[in-house]
Amino acid sequence: MNTLFLLAALIFSSGIAQAHEGHDKVPGAQISKMIPPGQVKTTSHMFVEVKEEKGTVKVLVFDHDKNDIPTKDVAIVASVKFPRKPKSEKVDFAPVGNMFEAKIDAKNSHRYTLDMTVTHGGKPEKMSFNIEPQQ
Repeated sequence: MNTLFLLAALIFSSGIAQAHEGHDKVPGAQISKMIPPGQVKTTSHMFVEVKEEKGTVKVLVFDHDKNDIPTKDVAIVASVKFPRKPKSEKVDFAPVGNMFEAKIDAKNSHRYTLDMTVTHGGKPEKMSFNIEPQQ
């Protein structure tokens, strides 16, 4: 009987441990600014959100207070790597409003890798996103 009581207490306490205060403040949680949300990567001083919509890849860069970083203050150098293709292809992102956009022909691929170096405040940050084009 004591074993059963101990087991029940252990199971109950593990549920409480998961629901502690601040559990919703996990790094990377609830930081998307795009609707619908894209993929978000974080660095020590900014967030980079990427979303693909019908051949157009959009990139939004914002600070940790969720304020957009002006496109004039950000530089992006990017390339895409398609499956079964030996070389990466350069991608040129252009500022459009508060974000960057680029047209990328997926070449009938179900997914590709977008490699980027995003520079803000003299700090270059390398990151990679797996993109699954929408049809």
